[in-house]
Amino acid sequence: MKIYQLTNTTPYQMMGYVIKTSQDKLIVIDGGHFGQSDELYRILALEGLDIDIWFLTHIHCDHYGSIIDLITQHDDVTIKQLWRNRGDEALSLMSKSEIDEVTKWYEFEDLHNFPIHDPQINEEILLGDTKIEVLGVSNPEIHNNIINNQSMVLKITEKDFSILFLGDLGIEGGEKLLKNGGKIEADAVQMAHHGQKGVNRNVYEAIGARYAFWPTPKWLWDNTEYLGGTPGNGNFQTPEVIGWMQELSVENITSFEKTVVFDTEKEEVFNI
Repeated sequence: MKIYQLTNTTPYQMMGYVIKTSQDKLIVIDGGHFGQSDELYRILALEGLDIDIWFLTHIHCDHYGSIIDLITQHDDVTIKQLWRNRGDEALSLMSKSEIDEVTKWYEFEDLHNFPIHDPQINEEILLGDTKIEVLGVSNPEIHNNIINNQSMVLKITEKDFSILFLGDLGIEGGEKLLKNGGKIEADAVQMAHHGQKGVNRNVYEAIGARYAFWPTPKWLWDNTEYLGGTPGNGNFQTPEVIGWMQELSVENITSFEKTVVFDTEKEEVFNI
């Protein structure tokens, strides 16, 4: 399969992945922030506009904004299935601003007749030879970092290569995920919460990945103040997490300037 990691086209952090399986099935995970859908559409136009399954890991606008923009601006994109964790149990624990952000997505969802599925823990789906496992869904018992800790965790396996998507999972969600034991082992991992203040190191150790996919803008990688300033002067955890990956001998895959595609059969990465 081919894994596209979308680049940032605005200053804001984002997360978006497009996966084309060896049997020409098309999977999308999140998409990016508002104003970033042009790059998502460019990649979809290369691989097909008929999406077999779209996963929204959690309801934050830097993950769903591009979905809203894409569907609003393009009528040639079709979505056969949309999987998302609605997480209504956690609504009462959210701040007003968090509720407003979640409500914005719900309002969009209500305007469109997507075939929506609420995933269940350990649910599996096969797209040809590609297996998708849901290893994490809602965590309403976690009251800290509430929306991020509702992130859906996905493991996608084709042939002998697997990748684990963590969304923006936080420390508490990561500790819960560890209870899945060997199920979370994978060849590649998407770095939680853009590689800073996500899961702890012990989660990455348990995953045992050889490749780390970073949905991370350059300013965040360089620990710059939010959206600009002097590298190294931010209060982000990114440098520490980069150090974890170096100590674990993991190869980092970034997409600072261009979208990159990773070929899982050849285990090669290139810009596109």
